[in-house]
Amino acid sequence: MNQWLNAKVIASIPIFIAVNIAAFGVWFFDISTQSMPLILGIIAGGLVDLDNRLTGRLKNIFYTLIAFAISTFIVQLNIGQPIQYVLLMTIITFLFTMVGAVGERYRTIAFGTLVVAIYTTLTYAPDNSASWFINPVMILLGTLLYSIVTIIVYLFFPNRPVQESVAKAFCALGNYLDAKSEFFDPDEIDEIEKKHLNFAMKNTNVVDAFNQARTALFYRIRGQHRHARTQRMIRYYFAAQDIHERANSTHFDYRQIAEQLKNTDLIFRIQRLLELQAQACHDITACLHQNTTYYYNIRVEKALMGTIQSLELYSKEHAEQNNVLLALQTLIDNLKSINWQLRQLEQETCENDQTAQIHTEQITGLKNILSVIGSNFTFESPLFRHAIRLSIVVFLCCSIVEFFQFNLGYWILLTAVFVCQPNYSATKVRLRQRIVGTILGVIIGSLLPYLNPTLEMKLGLMVVTSTLFF
Repeated sequence: MNQWLNAKVIASIPIFIAVNIAAFGVWFFDISTQSMPLILGIIAGGLVDLDNRLTGRLKNIFYTLIAFAISTFIVQLNIGQPIQYVLLMTIITFLFTMVGAVGERYRTIAFGTLVVAIYTTLTYAPDNSASWFINPVMILLGTLLYSIVTIIVYLFFPNRPVQESVAKAFCALGNYLDAKSEFFDPDEIDEIEKKHLNFAMKNTNVVDAFNQARTALFYRIRGQHRHARTQRMIRYYFAAQDIHERANSTHFDYRQIAEQLKNTDLIFRIQRLLELQAQACHDITACLHQNTTYYYNIRVEKALMGTIQSLELYSKEHAEQNNVLLALQTLIDNLKSINWQLRQLEQETCENDQTAQIHTEQITGLKNILSVIGSNFTFESPLFRHAIRLSIVVFLCCSIVEFFQFNLGYWILLTAVFVCQPNYSATKVRLRQRIVGTILGVIIGSLLPYLNPTLEMKLGLMVVTSTLFF
């Protein structure tokens, strides 16, 4: 596969095609007044696009359309009644956020359903002579259009999303090994606390990436014959998991080890070996992105042999340091196991592929779903605290807009919902993205009138910006 046809390009193909079809429909039927809900429906469909096998995708589309229909029609019927509308938006925000306790798929669809409620509000025009149900129908048509296109694209690239999930896992693993290598820098022994914090953050990223990869693999292999590429991704996933366990299983006082080894070549060899193993993980990431074959770098093997020889020499000269030597031997054994896994990935077949199992938490049945959601109704739950915060934000935004009768004021609500995330760091990232995006949008929108744009130009710009968004 060509390098330019990467994951982001493939992920953008459905939105590009869907918006182009919508733009052509708007131009051909001259229905520019209905273009906004149609395009927002396509975007909403893109926001809840979930990777799965074909039957799983069809089920997701079915449930998504039902959820969107309920949301858009209920909101449409309550617009224009301030008290009812504010209470409705506050309640559904809390409920949809709490549904996220059931799992990532429920959380994604629930968030999209909340966004559709806001989209319905944004497209409402009290002076519009069209029937009251036109905007909700156009939103649903946009979502359906996107869903059909994404199914077609899936048939051309059925295994690409899983491969990208595994690639992200190896990328996070490479960053994790790089962070571990920093503990063996003899010139920065005093920065140990900072290194521990960075190491913990990288470990969290690895766990998150592994969870996403495991979920993607679980939904692909459940109840179907395993595709050869899916088997390969299972092998890669288990190799990454073993590498992480080996790298994470050695616990000792890094400051003490660094102090003991700072005047030897052993500490440099360990650091270099970890860096080369991290680079190997990044090489695997690149191969998965580019859909090429991974080849084991012999330099990693040479670095391992040099480290083992250096440890043997150090052991003879410092035989009295039993604790240090035991810790170092354990570390080297784990690094040898990591090397073995990296070498094995160069092979294209594995005997255990057919019997390997992927396990992930799956909550089914209404009783179990309600039980899981109910168990999160405590301030000890981060999800519950986020639901409370987001509900308060929605209540305040709706109340302010209704009280002051701001024209197009509900864009404030949309921004607040997108920016407000479960934790501070994620919220900070979204806020920065939103500010940059808003500034760019204002600049482009301000320059547009000077170009005396035609309908065709506006529709073309809509296609470009929607695609770039994804």
